[in-house]
Amino acid sequence: MTLSNNNYYGNKRRKGPPITRRVVGWTFAMILILGAGWYAYRTGSSLAAREAGDLREEIVRVQDQLQSLEQQNAGLQRALEEQRVRGDDVGAQLARLAPTPEARKLLDLVRARVDAGVNADRLSEVITAIGPQWKCTGDPVTKRFLLNTPIMNNEANGAVTFANNAITVTGTGVSMVGENRQPVAVFDPGQPVTITFSRLGGQSNQVSGKLPIHGSVQADNNTIYRFTVVAGDRAFVSVTGQPCAFP
Repeated sequence: MTLSNNNYYGNKRRKGPPITRRVVGWTFAMILILGAGWYAYRTGSSLAAREAGDLREEIVRVQDQLQSLEQQNAGLQRALEEQRVRGDDVGAQLARLAPTPEARKLLDLVRARVDAGVNADRLSEVITAIGPQWKCTGDPVTKRFLLNTPIMNNEANGAVTFANNAITVTGTGVSMVGENRQPVAVFDPGQPVTITFSRLGGQSNQVSGKLPIHGSVQADNNTIYRFTVVAGDRAFVSVTGQPCAFP
């Protein structure tokens, strides 16, 4: 009987751990879980704080870069405006210094006379002696002649003279096209012509362009003839010449 009772109580003691051990085990497990959670929280908070700090530093760097770029942009804008103003000033100066078409024509004439052997001092004296108005010494005289074309060469009526036959005026033009699209023996007044002013044994000037045309020829040391050529009737052109004081 005694053995039987001891076996009973012994089996009862081996049936499972007491409740205290269970509570301790659960408590220890909870502590581990809470500790792991706290560690994870602290680790995450630290990483988040570090990332936030990095972001703040990056924002500061970006703001500094933007400010620097804005300053550079403002400097470039000022430089561009200064260059534009300087360019406008240079353009205005060039416009003031650039010769007008009339001045370029005079420069070309002066260069041509110098290249022909005329002394520059003589040219300067002549230019200085010229007044603002022509001083014409005689009345204008108008004559007409036939303007020759590639299919018409009228030697008898193809020239006129002035200054006691010392100056001859001739010219050529483009043939007019008839209704059958064939050229006819008259010049076309709407096309450019070439007028030649020749001094007997000396100067010869050619002027090309659409009528009216202006030209001049020096008759002697004291006289220059000024001419105007306009379209006349049919194949004719009219030439008006007038002697004026030279220079």
